[in-house]
Amino acid sequence: NNLSYDNGGYNLNVSSWNTGWVQNNALIENNTLYGGNGLFLGNPVNITNRNNIIWASGSGKVCIRAETPALNVSDYNNLYATDGASVGYWIGTQETLADWQYATKKDQASFSASPSFADQDGNDDVLGGTNAWDDNFHLTSTAGSYTGLPFTATTTAGFETNLTTSLCVDAGDPA
Repeated sequence: NNLSYDNGGYNLNVSSWNTGWVQNNALIENNTLYGGNGLFLGNPVNITNRNNIIWASGSGKVCIRAETPALNVSDYNNLYATDGASVGYWIGTQETLADWQYATKKDQASFSASPSFADQDGNDDVLGGTNAWDDNFHLTSTAGSYTGLPFTATTTAGFETNLTTSLCVDAGDPA
């Protein structure tokens, strides 16, 4: 249940040689990784990656880069690549979701589409930076989405309907 965006490397780096050490088992679930590179899997084992929105953006960037066959389960994700990015890297670049599914035999129930965030760059139209407080990564919904400042629930916060509903709404593992 994390949001990671607007950084220079991978939004999430899972490697046994990394200072943020994860070893043997990892559950990567219900996260939003936006912009640049998404998920890097270096040398761990027994990884479960599901119910995530991973949006890679930019030439040479990838949604998921797997260096070892550690990805035991990967499914019900939105793997979205734009502006020259690729969906994955496993023994070579996998440009599209279909390429990734064929090469890895993973993400068979995943899809690739714009997640339709309410307003990811906020009212100031600047992603992150010193004004990141107004970036809104809530999903759009015709039933309504939250419009207040992130991580707050004040009496001045709003909830308003949107013209569309994100394909990510209710797209997770039904189990």
